[in-house]
Amino acid sequence: MPVIIMGDDLKYNNETTEIFGNGNIVLRQGSMTIFSDFIYINYKSGDVSAEGNVMAIDADARIYSDKFYYNIKTQSAYTKTAHIVIPPWIFKSEKVKKEKERIDLENPVFTTCDKVSPHYRMEAAMIFIHGKERIEAWHTRVYVGNIPIFYFPYYSQSLESSKDPFEFKVGHNDDIGFYFYSKYYFLIKPFEILALSGYVGFDYMEKIGPVYNLSFTYGFNPKSNGNIAWRYAEDKTTNQRRWSVYSNYNHNFNDLTRVGLRINSLSDSLLSKDFLALDQVDMLKQEYYLSFSTSFFSNQSIGMDLSDVEQLNTTTSRYETTSRILPKISYSLMTLNIIPFLYYSHTANFERIYLPLNNDYYYNSSFAPKLSANTPKILNFMTFSGDLSLSSVWKKNSEKEQGWGDNASNINTNETLYLNIIQGGILNSRISHTFSKQLNKTEGLEYGGVTSNMINSSLTGAYGIFSYNASTSYNILKTKDELYENSELDRFSFLILNGSIRHSLYYFGFDSNISIFSQQVKNISMNFALTDPLKSSLWNISASVGFVNNLIDASGHPVIGSRMKDTITLNTALTFKVSDIFDVSIYRYYNLMEKALTEQSVALTWYVHCWRADFSWSTRQDNVSQFGFTISITAVPQFRFSKPTTAVPDYMNMIGNLQNVY
Repeated sequence: MPVIIMGDDLKYNNETTEIFGNGNIVLRQGSMTIFSDFIYINYKSGDVSAEGNVMAIDADARIYSDKFYYNIKTQSAYTKTAHIVIPPWIFKSEKVKKEKERIDLENPVFTTCDKVSPHYRMEAAMIFIHGKERIEAWHTRVYVGNIPIFYFPYYSQSLESSKDPFEFKVGHNDDIGFYFYSKYYFLIKPFEILALSGYVGFDYMEKIGPVYNLSFTYGFNPKSNGNIAWRYAEDKTTNQRRWSVYSNYNHNFNDLTRVGLRINSLSDSLLSKDFLALDQVDMLKQEYYLSFSTSFFSNQSIGMDLSDVEQLNTTTSRYETTSRILPKISYSLMTLNIIPFLYYSHTANFERIYLPLNNDYYYNSSFAPKLSANTPKILNFMTFSGDLSLSSVWKKNSEKEQGWGDNASNINTNETLYLNIIQGGILNSRISHTFSKQLNKTEGLEYGGVTSNMINSSLTGAYGIFSYNASTSYNILKTKDELYENSELDRFSFLILNGSIRHSLYYFGFDSNISIFSQQVKNISMNFALTDPLKSSLWNISASVGFVNNLIDASGHPVIGSRMKDTITLNTALTFKVSDIFDVSIYRYYNLMEKALTEQSVALTWYVHCWRADFSWSTRQDNVSQFGFTISITAVPQFRFSKPTTAVPDYMNMIGNLQNVY
């Protein structure tokens, strides 16, 4: 790789292939740039020795030292008593060694606080910086001021993520009393092919006791990854062990073959309330799921699923199996072009499903070939598509049942017309018709075996900052006797209308459902947001209003007899900057029909240079009141660099000539 050298005085010895430089030296090779007062280069060995006010820049890393050793052949480097900046991190180290992308620091002190006396710092025995990817530290002590507060035998964090290395939160909740939450975030790469990132947490709740948390994602390559979340507590109020486990993993062997695993299990349904939050966990359901799929011949695939789903029985407070599939096997032939605009595909499935009430299994199998057609644009504003499919379904209701079970065949059609009414996306229309009919064993079936006969239509468009949409459907299948008050309007579903105005400073949107039969609005919601137009963005406000009409039911028909009251709700939110270091957020939820404030919260954020403190108080709709305090580390502002004028500039007594950019 070529080397460029500049300076006030450069001398080259042709016999020894050495260069001696003096005054404003600049050496560049690839991503490495070295500034110094003096330099010595031996081209034969590749050794470079730079002295006097040295600043070495390699990508985002800046290294400040009085002496700096570099090799132009191996691109390795070494120095002592150095000061390093890799935003947002600031380091001071007794020894620095660089090999390719990796930088090793011996006995370093590091922080993200650029104060002369940093608010916090960490000291370690060794640090390994792996390019822009991650930082590893061994035997790390954390100090606030001069007070040690934590020790980590091993610490690792991503340099690509803005996540804080640790997080603390204290507060009070009516259900669990006073609580303390703590999280330590990590990034571990024990092997070249395996990376782990997540957090270890310890919480203490006054009414429950200690709670232990572990959550991390892992990956063997970009296409094969998963995550695990675990929480455990021994509840001192009930003397019960309470826990939750969530795991999800997808492994791609190649672009065609993959396997997936998902587990979601917990001890009881009250964890969400007692633990305040459990990410990714459905409190009413537990599930275990394993899947495998692969593709072949470029247009065919086969897969297999095994699953067990348990639902909470609210009467017995126990989880009971509601669905168990052992197994489900599927096969599909993806789109095959027969002639221009005509395509063929088919699917086949087999399921063995557990019936918990009968303690038995039933079988279900299907095969569905399909023809599809798509036309090119007609008259530059219209296109048409349609498909015809035949499905054959075989069922056997019990393993104990004699015989081969039953078979039913169906025909399904779908036709869709797309109209570009006003060019440029200003107004488009979509009209479709779907039809389904059972072809055999139709005796006793309603509508002669027809199961669906529906027309769907929609209008969509956008013009400038405006966007709008309207849609409804028309049920042809209903008979005269089924129509409410024999009105043809009862064939229509709700008319859905929504629209929005989006601007960089403001937003307004509305959504509504209107009963065509009753000619009444069932529900409507309106949302509004406004942001301070000034560059400083001192404030923003938002509000939403919701209305539900209970004079009509979910079908759009009038409610007969007793009914629920109509509801009108109002949500308001305001965020504003009290000063450069204080933000305040206020949220309120009103039930206007009851004239009651049902939910509210107030949050104050305090930015203290490299720290951020959040104070919050809220009352939930279930009248549970809680308050909290969270403290976290924030990175220093953006950096501006210039060549140092002294070996160790007076910046935090260890960092190069940096200035904050505001």
